[in-house]
Amino acid sequence: YLSIAHSKPFSWIQTHKMIVLAIIWFLGIVMSLSYNVKISAVSFTYGKHHYYTCHSHWTNEEEKFFEILTLSVTFAIPLIVLIYVYLAIGLQIIRHNLSRDSNINRDEANFNSIE
Repeated sequence: YLSIAHSKPFSWIQTHKMIVLAIIWFLGIVMSLSYNVKISAVSFTYGKHHYYTCHSHWTNEEEKFFEILTLSVTFAIPLIVLIYVYLAIGLQIIRHNLSRDSNINRDEANFNSIE
């Protein structure tokens, strides 16, 4: 996206890329640790076999909040970013093609006027 929409070097990303990556990793670790805190394995026996199942210890409000947060971080926000990026790239390509077409028309008019 940056190489198409911004042909000049995008210095903010270059200077802050490690901070952005650290924040993304930190948020991922924090979200995954919450499962370890709030979910436990509970053993049970069925017939002659011993099984484990996951049991959550969420309150109703905590569960709703975490589900909305997870849906937002893993689906909604990336979807919005991808839509924006692809629209920006598409508009940039369309603008480039339109300006190229007008230059071709201008060049043809100039060539025909010389003859």
